[in-house]
Amino acid sequence: MKKSICVVAILISGFYLSASGSLLTIHAGNDFYLSEDRIDTTNKDNDLFFDFGFGLDDIGGSGLSFHTDLKASNAFIDGETSASARRAIDISTGYLDWRSGNRVFGARFGRQLYSSLSFDSYDFDGLSIGIEPTKKSTINLAAGLRVPSPWGTPYRKTVTATDPVSLLPYVDTVTGYKHNLLSNPGKSMVAMLDGSLSMIPFSTLTYGLSLVPAPYMRSHYGLDTTFSRDINTGSLVVDTVDRTYSEGDTKGDFRIALGTDIAPVSFLRFTGSGRYSVYHKGLDRFDARLRFLPGKVGDISVYFLGDKGRIDSTNYFSLMCFKQLHEFGLTANFFSESGIAVQLDYHATSFIDEGTDHFLSFDASQRFLFGGAVLGLGYHGESIRAYGGFSLPFLKVFSLEGNAEFYRVFPNVYRDAPFDPELINLLWEQLGSLELVNAALATLPDEKINASPQNAVLFAGGLKILFRRAGLKFYPRVEYVTNRYYTKDMRFRFTTDILIRKYWSTGGGQ
Repeated sequence: MKKSICVVAILISGFYLSASGSLLTIHAGNDFYLSEDRIDTTNKDNDLFFDFGFGLDDIGGSGLSFHTDLKASNAFIDGETSASARRAIDISTGYLDWRSGNRVFGARFGRQLYSSLSFDSYDFDGLSIGIEPTKKSTINLAAGLRVPSPWGTPYRKTVTATDPVSLLPYVDTVTGYKHNLLSNPGKSMVAMLDGSLSMIPFSTLTYGLSLVPAPYMRSHYGLDTTFSRDINTGSLVVDTVDRTYSEGDTKGDFRIALGTDIAPVSFLRFTGSGRYSVYHKGLDRFDARLRFLPGKVGDISVYFLGDKGRIDSTNYFSLMCFKQLHEFGLTANFFSESGIAVQLDYHATSFIDEGTDHFLSFDASQRFLFGGAVLGLGYHGESIRAYGGFSLPFLKVFSLEGNAEFYRVFPNVYRDAPFDPELINLLWEQLGSLELVNAALATLPDEKINASPQNAVLFAGGLKILFRRAGLKFYPRVEYVTNRYYTKDMRFRFTTDILIRKYWSTGGGQ
């Protein structure tokens, strides 16, 4: 019955309608998963991700528009695992938008996405205003509340259940989750000012200022070593515990950012930006890239960037805590009139209090095929990643598509120096202070451990059916995944869309 409901939902809602003109917009789409999950045996064997939205553009030629979008999934309402902490329905956007006839002034009110050099890219509930006072300058202002996280706040609640043996009722305590659709104004207020200037010949200057609330300051995670004295023997006891460095618990951050794009001659171009953070008391993000011979044939560029106070959970080796990251590299791109593109890249990343990792990558693509490889080695270990895919159209509406990826990593793990009771007792006798003992232990080199290699393999393929004039698309495909989390995960995925342009027009329109 559950699978039947999902199939019916796909047939009913698997369309994507868009009207341009003056203009009604309606869209809906699905991603349906049927999987064999080897991790969570209590979870469903099928998930339906649903996206629905609609809008009215330039109503009656007035320049006023309305757009909203809603995403929902049954993947977060199983009631038995921590997935229940995730909100099942999200309003991702919902705003009124107005543009003047000459496009000099615009305003947007509601839930929207905002992006700038100083603010990054976030969703917020509020008002944004855009002004173009001259052809060579723009000004944007925004204020509102950061959109609350879709993950709920846990709390304990009591429920009444029945004992399966005695059939008698009893009271049990379980964890519930509270989800907020609107944030607390006192903790999540944001304000932004940004824009661009192009008065200087051959260059464009961008700028940004923003106030970021404390709850959204990033955190670092790590391990901490604790010491204590056994009250019976008097010996020193050492233990390792997880520690979270929660930054910005009591104050937010004020950020100032500047960016530039300079192209004095056709064969040379420089782009760069930097952001000053009051919280970090200095630059927390910067980048610079110098391109040579940018054009139709290709380009060669050198770049340097830095980042601080960010967590990268997508890193090949492990979750990286960016106390301070520096990266530099060299990239070469080559293009041909036949549509072939080739990229060669070398870059090195280094972390404060850690070491340097080196990466060499090759990527090639054309209309029907793509592929590449990445080699990595350095402080965090060695890795190799190879990938490729194809897209083979036939009979105008069909396209056979597939891709594969293999990844193997030999990680290095660094731990505190091995526990040596004799050394610790000797330090205690000599120094007589827990603080001094900790300081002495901190100077010892970490122990390097070659962890077991880890593999990841992905195969995916399917048949895409696309009727371009009608905008109708069906894309069933199969995915097979094995990695450090999945012994075997077989997934069937089905995506449906319809896009019909100029479906309805009432006249007017910009």
